[in-house]
Amino acid sequence: VAEYYRPLGLDVQLVVSSVAAMKEPPPENLLPMVVCCPVVDADAKAGLRAREQSPVRLFVLRLAEEYGCHWVDNFNYREESWKVQASWSWLQSAGRALKVHYLFDNFGEFQPLEAIDAPFLARAA
Repeated sequence: VAEYYRPLGLDVQLVVSSVAAMKEPPPENLLPMVVCCPVVDADAKAGLRAREQSPVRLFVLRLAEEYGCHWVDNFNYREESWKVQASWSWLQSAGRALKVHYLFDNFGEFQPLEAIDAPFLARAA
């Protein structure tokens, strides 16, 4: 993902869980772009639907909302369980327009399914 977007002049933030970063530290060349999701205590996690509303998903969502930037994720945020989140209205408007779905091709190369808007690329240059 970083190899795709950095040559376009975009700042890339790679969000990982703190646990994942401790178990498998990111490669040195990615460290400046890695943002660890804050640790969420068990009580807060109880209010989230396990896989759907993980702390990492919420953190990515809030970062994108705060910065008003594109975000790369394949998860379906239109599900009913997301209606209770503070970011629901953003998800239904600007968030939807800024979300980038992706796939990896047969050679393992990242392929975004939506293009980044020209104004974002101009701002990055």
